[in-house]
Amino acid sequence: MNRLFIEILNMSISASFVAAIVMLIRLFIRKAPKKYSYILWAVVFFRLICPYTIHLPVSVMPVQSNTIPQDIVYTSNPSIQSGLTGVDNAINGFIDNVLSSADPVNSVNPVQVVLKIASLIWLAGFLMFLLYLAVSYLRLNKRVSTAIRIHDNIFGTDLIKSPFVFGFVHPRIYIPLGFDEQKTSHILMHEQTHIKRLDYLVKPLAFLVLAVHWFNPFAWASFALMAEDMELSADEAVINRSDIDIRGDYSNSLLAFAFSEKRNGFLSPLAFGKQAWLKGL
Repeated sequence: MNRLFIEILNMSISASFVAAIVMLIRLFIRKAPKKYSYILWAVVFFRLICPYTIHLPVSVMPVQSNTIPQDIVYTSNPSIQSGLTGVDNAINGFIDNVLSSADPVNSVNPVQVVLKIASLIWLAGFLMFLLYLAVSYLRLNKRVSTAIRIHDNIFGTDLIKSPFVFGFVHPRIYIPLGFDEQKTSHILMHEQTHIKRLDYLVKPLAFLVLAVHWFNPFAWASFALMAEDMELSADEAVINRSDIDIRGDYSNSLLAFAFSEKRNGFLSPLAFGKQAWLKGL
């Protein structure tokens, strides 16, 4: 367990710097099409799941890929090597003064005890995320189980307040019954864009990565900003595909659902919320 937890910590540390770089780039390209910002997050989430680093002659990464060595629990002088002198000195000083045992007879390495406790806390948090994912799926599946088919993969039900895509193998678009057809048509284009780009798989997978790195605030920020860029890039795709300027009608369509969704209060890592829709239009 300690080896796995150390590996996850190392990936999380290096990915945090990648996330910070992506957030900075995102500021500089905020006027560019959102699809570019959306694509950038793939680098962050890949770094969160890949323990290996491609070594290039020139690198913007200020930290080592193995900041915490696997033998830290066995060495007599445990230390980290992040590549950042100030950080290394501060943390290694703390380890030396607080965690390192001053009693040579003591057979238990305090660092090993701390890592063991931390790994158990991490595992408990990870399992809670998996439980939340499973409960979210079951609740949402139950909510749309009575939906009626309108046509193709579009289903309607009066148990939801806003449209979303749901499903893994054969994703469906669920819409509230009784909404104006003209307003719904724009929303359907948005949801169909999600299906075409496989966003219905990307978001749950990104949530699983977040579950692994639930202790990292950069992972939370990356997930939130990625979801926002996902929605905004889908909006742009809908607008760009139209031969006429539909921004006014599209905004009105979004407003028709925005307040309903707020009242609904329904949030799931398996469906697509519309919180980002009204930004930038």
